[in-house]
Amino acid sequence: MNRLLKILGAALVFGGTVWTFMAFGELAPGAPTWSAWLGPVAIVLGFPALFRFGARHGEEVWDAGEWIEAGGTVRGVGSVEFGVRLRLRLTAPGHGAWSTETFIVDERQRELAERSKGAPVEALVRSNDRKVIEVLTVGGEAW
Repeated sequence: MNRLLKILGAALVFGGTVWTFMAFGELAPGAPTWSAWLGPVAIVLGFPALFRFGARHGEEVWDAGEWIEAGGTVRGVGSVEFGVRLRLRLTAPGHGAWSTETFIVDERQRELAERSKGAPVEALVRSNDRKVIEVLTVGGEAW
């Protein structure tokens, strides 16, 4: 529903702009003079609808979050009681670069992690919380 209302708001803004230029620029000579004001009215109604429902859609995406692809390198490997800690430096388009940590408890992954310092990393990151990551590959080997 938000998407439909957002499209309607955009159509009102676009149509109102076109009609305003046509009516006031006398490109629509057969149109009644009172109809020239329909364009600005459509624009005035369209912008708030576009903003309100577009912003609501953005909030829903933020609340739900979505997985985005990120790449980077392993900056460090450390041992903890329950496994191995990987310190990563990741970069994602539109989200910049940041450092984060992930913990590994699987035995096979521990062996890979211990020899992976400086290795390239591919991961999925939640768009609304960059600390929530899912490592896909380290050094070209799938996790």
